[in-house]
Amino acid sequence: MLRIGVLLLTLATSFNVFADEAIGRVILSLGENHAENLRGETRTLKRDSIVFEKERILTSKRGRLHIRFNDGSTVNLKPDSKLQLSRYQYREERPEDGVAVFQLMRGGLRTISGKIGKANPDRYRFQTVLATIGIRGTEYEIYLCDRRCSEKNKVIQGVAGGVDQGGIVIDTSVGGADLDPGRYFEMERGATAFRLTDERPAMLRIGDPEPEPKPEPVAIQCEESSDGGQGQDPFQVWSDCKARS
Repeated sequence: MLRIGVLLLTLATSFNVFADEAIGRVILSLGENHAENLRGETRTLKRDSIVFEKERILTSKRGRLHIRFNDGSTVNLKPDSKLQLSRYQYREERPEDGVAVFQLMRGGLRTISGKIGKANPDRYRFQTVLATIGIRGTEYEIYLCDRRCSEKNKVIQGVAGGVDQGGIVIDTSVGGADLDPGRYFEMERGATAFRLTDERPAMLRIGDPEPEPKPEPVAIQCEESSDGGQGQDPFQVWSDCKARS
């Protein structure tokens, strides 16, 4: 009887370790970002925080989050986004048996596939309520915009995506398509078709980092010397110069 009790305890412990195994790590966290488990418990995500299968990842209105998963794939979440880590399994010795299924519930992200996508592209995909995205070894972005997002940003309510490298396969209730680098798609909620384009949709620009302002050019005025600067220390010549107001 004692042996059976010990065996059951060992199996239970092993199961809990496997169930709570980390599937990725936060590389960068800006602003307030959180993970939520199935019991509704939340925890703050900072640099080097680990994430687990089944968790929901949430970024704040000014939050940004960069996660690297065990197979080397990465996800960069934009502000005010929610991502469900629905299913993830990976073993280094058998990447072809791995699986990664994530559900974008709100907001946007950019992702680069890793060893799972390289070994078996059909087992690495992102889902939204309007479209499922499969890959062909790739780097791409997607954005899901609800009514609140649409009203705030003056864009359509729906989903959009585009490819930087590799390719993606989109599957929707009204059809599908293969996209190559430089191609984008956009689909409005309730529409009977989606639009393909070479121009990045406005929806995908939501939450993009603000470009750094270019420094204003400064005019330099130098005092003339009797010998035109010949034979002087170059530093001294430069120090005789000043910004012109």
